[in-house]
Amino acid sequence: MKLEPIYSTVELTETQEDDLLGKEFNQWWGREWQRIKKDFDVWYAQSIQGRQEADAVGEEHQELAALRAAYDQKIEFLLANLTTAQPEELKRIYTAGGTMSMPDPREGNYKIREELFRELQQKFETEMTDQLAQALQSLIDQIVSKIQALLWDTEEVRKYLLHSHVDESIEQARIRHGFQVLFLRFGRVAVEVFIAKPLQARERLLSERWAEIKTLEAFYQGIDKDNARDEGRLTHYLRYGLWEKALSLPALVKASRAQVKAASTQDMAETAAAEIAAATSTRTRTTKAAAVIQELAEPVNGVKEDINRAPEPINFEQVVNEINGDLTALQDYLKNSVFYAAGFITYCNQELERIRNRFKEMEDSDRQWIGVIRTAVKYERNPKIPFNIAHSKRDFRIRREIALELKEVRESYTQVY
Repeated sequence: MKLEPIYSTVELTETQEDDLLGKEFNQWWGREWQRIKKDFDVWYAQSIQGRQEADAVGEEHQELAALRAAYDQKIEFLLANLTTAQPEELKRIYTAGGTMSMPDPREGNYKIREELFRELQQKFETEMTDQLAQALQSLIDQIVSKIQALLWDTEEVRKYLLHSHVDESIEQARIRHGFQVLFLRFGRVAVEVFIAKPLQARERLLSERWAEIKTLEAFYQGIDKDNARDEGRLTHYLRYGLWEKALSLPALVKASRAQVKAASTQDMAETAAAEIAAATSTRTRTTKAAAVIQELAEPVNGVKEDINRAPEPINFEQVVNEINGDLTALQDYLKNSVFYAAGFITYCNQELERIRNRFKEMEDSDRQWIGVIRTAVKYERNPKIPFNIAHSKRDFRIRREIALELKEVRESYTQVY
């Protein structure tokens, strides 16, 4: 009789318990969420985010530079452990199909390169991207860990953020595929132009792959104290087997940068002739254009005759030296050109920003994080959350338990009497 007036008004539903997390909780969470977003943005800019023009040498953030280091290590490892490039295997391929005493150097060169090209392509398609994906996953894990810390290590943050309740391995496979597509876009070309053909047989390849070769030249970011691989010198190396730059063309051609980049001597001559033709009368156009073509053709032919092209190998040792030189050049361009041409840093930034944006949109647009934190507070699953309602909540639950006991006693008393 003494307790009944005190506890008879207690509701036996969850409504009042939910009210304990009503307006007061919403106001608290609104302030906390703004602080969490600000802290996260500051951390992200300092620890993860790349700088402008991040695909230029030295511009990536130190965290993303780790991805560059992983890429370089993988390239060095693959090229240092090629089965085809082992001395015994080189000798076996070189002498296959011919006599041991008089093998054909040209045929041996082709055979070695065919095997080497096939092995490189296979390794790049199956082994290259795992290292990159692991490096990116490490950065993603850092973001997830930071978000978990900002949300007081609440359970299931990773599941909601990365959709891991479906299957996180699917997301990881998507990332690996993205790296593979980017790498093979220029990695295959680099292997083809350096390895597929001997020096004496690259003219057709230079013509067919001209655009890709010029792209590799443009993106080259190696630091060479002798400036031996600047604009145009990759083309010169592939054609002549030497890094020295071709002799200067006449001043008329040098006047236009586009002309210097033309695909052939004939193209440069036609371009120059077209410019002259546009500035002259119809009557003199043909004569001057023809004169320019003739003027350009003669010295360039002379240049080609004077250039010291690397000689064609005439024995096994020279074949190996030529191939090893091309492998060294391939490694240089894979590390200092393909990496930047493929846009790996940009791709990583996009993936990391996608995680960052999802973290914010889950609350700003969908109000998901407030639900996660509210549930943790309501059922006292995370004592680290600094919203102090424990005393009110416990008092409410004690009062409800007493009310339930009183109700049972009252019903029993009624039945007895």
